[in-house]
Amino acid sequence: MSQLPTFQVRTFKELREQHRITLEQISKASLINEKRIRAFEETNATFLDVFDALLSAISKLIGEQYIRQDIFFVPALRSWYSEGPLEGPLPERPTLREIINHYRLDAYLIHLASDVPFRDVEEMLIGRPMKRELVERVLQVISLYLDESYTTENVVVAVEE
Repeated sequence: MSQLPTFQVRTFKELREQHRITLEQISKASLINEKRIRAFEETNATFLDVFDALLSAISKLIGEQYIRQDIFFVPALRSWYSEGPLEGPLPERPTLREIINHYRLDAYLIHLASDVPFRDVEEMLIGRPMKRELVERVLQVISLYLDESYTTENVVVAVEE
């Protein structure tokens, strides 16, 4: 029985450069413009649909299948058109809504990145108790995106007991 190849988790740029694939080749194969690919390679943050298109393109160019777990990336939680964070600090123990409003995050993108139903994300924002697992997944993707640690210990969020 043949085994599937195993890959170490690395960045998209590292994989592209290892296989000597140019930005132009990736852009042509994925139909994503080079400027957006370059921005992703600089930050490791992008939207899931863009990431999936890039994975598909690089897999075809290399001849090996890569999936989300093979490549380090940060799911984007703010739309391309939104402004940066609001000025001023957050409260010492902010609510989930305060974090999302302060950083101008998009609840729908949080739903996609965390694999938590959109309705449940909305319920969290209005303070309804939700299952701990769902709350922790939402806080985990926000923490990854913002490069700050947000947990049920330092964020006011209702958790079902």
